[in-house]
Amino acid sequence: MFISDSDKAIVYEYAHDGTQLGTLSVPGDYLPINCAVDPTTGNLAVVILRSPDFAVAVYTGGQGEPTITFDPSAKYLGWVGYDASGNLFADGSYGLNSFLLTELPKGGSQFSDIATSISECGCGSVQWDGTYITVAHFSPLVIYRLAISGSTSTIEGTTTLLNSGGGKQHKGRAVVTIYGGSVIAPLAGKTKELAFWNYPTGGRPTQILHGLITRTIESSSAVSIDHSR
Repeated sequence: MFISDSDKAIVYEYAHDGTQLGTLSVPGDYLPINCAVDPTTGNLAVVILRSPDFAVAVYTGGQGEPTITFDPSAKYLGWVGYDASGNLFADGSYGLNSFLLTELPKGGSQFSDIATSISECGCGSVQWDGTYITVAHFSPLVIYRLAISGSTSTIEGTTTLLNSGGGKQHKGRAVVTIYGGSVIAPLAGKTKELAFWNYPTGGRPTQILHGLITRTIESSSAVSIDHSR
């Protein structure tokens, strides 16, 4: 597992049993923002920032010196996620109140922007749910399920995550993890509470864990495949 730490400008690597294996350095004076692991190769992609420039650094096999790729049309890059074939997707914005979805194809060297009907920038976690690329959007907290075909995308469904009272969640970050039939995310306004929802139905949380450490919840992490199992 990899955890990016923008405060220390470093990416930590942990074994699946929690043992720290080492760290990865971020090039120059960039800061690591978010990360994802390619399930087909073990490559690690990290969104990096050197204000005002965003880029993606890809570490082959999760180690060594990365290859850095820019999307010249992106004013902001937020999150990255791989699909099952090793294609990398990132969300961000072209500018104020606009949404950007872009793809770095497996084996490719440049990003290609993907047309989408999502209009406003509410950038959040980008993940593969087994069928679709998903993009989380804050205020209110919604997960879009996108079918990608070439340079276009179609919204195949949405998942709205309500709070325990049944109201919509409005929050500043759309940090969510899709795992099997569940969505896991911190509750809006409750930084030490981690909630579980049914996926893809959403609605009210099915379980809430209390008293967790804020930084643990909000850190960006990526889990690699455990090939020993």
